[in-house]
Amino acid sequence: MGLRRKKSSQMQTTDTLIGAGTEFEGTLKTRAGLRIEGQFKGTIDCQGDIVIGKGGIVRSQVSARNVTIAGKLFGEVTARERLTILAPGEMEGNITAATLVIEDGARFNGTSRMNRGEKEDAGKPHRTGKPERLEQTDRTGKAERTEPAADAAQAKGRQAV
Repeated sequence: MGLRRKKSSQMQTTDTLIGAGTEFEGTLKTRAGLRIEGQFKGTIDCQGDIVIGKGGIVRSQVSARNVTIAGKLFGEVTARERLTILAPGEMEGNITAATLVIEDGARFNGTSRMNRGEKEDAGKPHRTGKPERLEQTDRTGKAERTEPAADAAQAKGRQAV
């Protein structure tokens, strides 16, 4: 009786390799994993995972499921799941990821945005940081517009500033 093991959807496979000493410029689209040990300049659209090895230098706009940086990346990265910067890796640019991990000794210079994914955020209102204006009716049924700070202060018997 033989046992079969199921392949994990998280299992990382590298089907495309840009090896050390190789320079590539342009647009690269792949459904599988990608490992870069050489130099890449351009745009990468990867459905799988991207690993930038210790000798890898990437100047690119990158989109992938998971991105691991042990070399250097300059540009914009969108990781649908996880972005990891390993020591002594360097990342300079903007990051959008569901999970961000930066090891001690790694370097990140730029901005990051944590994004849980479109499915979870669909239909939810986005906050802008400004309090919403509320509409209430008084005892006569007449509508009044109020500010949340004023309502809270009035409830406590103080005047809003």
